[in-house]
Amino acid sequence: MNSYPQDFSFQFRWHMGSVPPPYYYEYTIRVNPDGTGSIDLLPDYPQNHPQKRTAPLRLEQSMLEYLFQEMKTAGLFDKACVEVDSNWIGGSQAALDVNAWGKDYHVPFSISSADTQRLEPVFLAIQELIPSQLLNGLPG
Repeated sequence: MNSYPQDFSFQFRWHMGSVPPPYYYEYTIRVNPDGTGSIDLLPDYPQNHPQKRTAPLRLEQSMLEYLFQEMKTAGLFDKACVEVDSNWIGGSQAALDVNAWGKDYHVPFSISSADTQRLEPVFLAIQELIPSQLLNGLPG
């Protein structure tokens, strides 16, 4: 029996901070309840029409359990994030949409520093899913 809901799925979006081309990139990680999914990487700003790189994902049950437990430990299902005004200059940003127990949980790009700190272990755990070969050839 799984230690996470049958409908557990998520989409994680990450944007690099404000940097000049060719150093900018962003990616989206999607994971379905069955552990399948994909990673889409844009190796430049979207308005420059870069060629998207895509890699399939297949997560084992143990990884889904681990990611769910990280989210649960961080309070993602219990505490709403405080969204803050942001003109986004500087550092990277991450957003997360999770489905569990038939409910949607949303972490917007601009959240309080306390929420960022609390969710950092979740973001890092998700980022570990990216295969290094997908990032090969990126500057910096």
